Amino acid sequence: MTTNTANITHYTVKSGDTLTAIAARFGTTVEQLVKWNNIPNPDLIKVGQQLIVARADSPQETRYTGPVR
Repeated sequence: MTTNTANITHYTVKSGDTLTAIAARFGTTVEQLVKWNNIPNPDLIKVGQQLIVARADSPQETRYTGPVR
């Protein structure tokens, strides 16, 4: 896999974050995060830890699309 370096960013782990949630936010997989960051135990990440993340075109966001009043 070739990664465009323009899509590489750093993410700082916040309280309550999981690799699953971070991967979903950036449109990647837990397996890729583990590989890119040499994480020995995917169940153990620390607040303040810097992760290398290759973004999809843009981070995935959940938006409310109900009617505008």
